[in-house]
Amino acid sequence: MPNYLTERDVQDYGSDLVNFAQRAAVHALSPHLQQIEQDNAALRQRLAVEARHRLDQQVEAAIPNWRDSTSTPTGTNGCSESTICQAVCGSSC
Repeated sequence: MPNYLTERDVQDYGSDLVNFAQRAAVHALSPHLQQIEQDNAALRQRLAVEARHRLDQQVEAAIPNWRDSTSTPTGTNGCSESTICQAVCGSSC
């Protein structure tokens, strides 16, 4: 990250004024940064849900009715996890 303040700034304006300006900037920007962080967290959550949904669709397309037999010993219509990965990804995961 670039350093916008130089030693010359501190010499010209004094460390007290530079510190005050930095605190004022943090005070002014904190609410906006918090909102951006919250928005980012919500977007990450939506992305995770969408990724899971897409994965489920790919598995369903590769292995129809795979959810119907979750009580089998391997848990997915008799297919192992590596078989599902092979069908969806083309390789083991």
